Amino acid sequence: MAKLVDAFTSRAAKMNEKSLDLKVRALLNDLFLAPFSFHPTDGVGGMRPGWPDWTIIGSHVMFRELKAQKGRLTPAQKLVLAHLEAVGADVDVWRPTDYYSGRIASELAAIADTGTRRRAAVVIELTVAQRAKAKEKAAATGVRPGGFARRRRAA
Repeated sequence: MAKLVDAFTSRAAKMNEKSLDLKVRALLNDLFLAPFSFHPTDGVGGMRPGWPDWTIIGSHVMFRELKAQKGRLTPAQKLVLAHLEAVGADVDVWRPTDYYSGRIASELAAIADTGTRRRAAVVIELTVAQRAKAKEKAAATGVRPGGFARRRRAA
């Protein structure tokens, strides 16, 4: 178990904010949630600083800021998150360890409607089955999923 935790911690430390964003986007698509990645404008064509990276609409609205494992919130981000929290909004910061621990998937599944949860379960089951099939094929043919042949080590 300790090795698994170390592997997740190591992966999380290497993941940047953009990679985390792509993983969150994939989870949102799998759960059929309505995500919005937008930033309100400041009225003169620029972006208002501090708005969270994601506004996610499910059974309620979530505001989430994404940060690399050691990334820090800017003063503007702290201010906006504090204002949203003060009015009762569901606000938080997600980091790579939250992805690897399953926290992000769990929070997203909790706001997905039950019909969506059922569809998501089917999608996840299909994905797991497809991966297992691809591994079997790779083992039998020596070709990795995606078409890359394995390099064979010289004896």
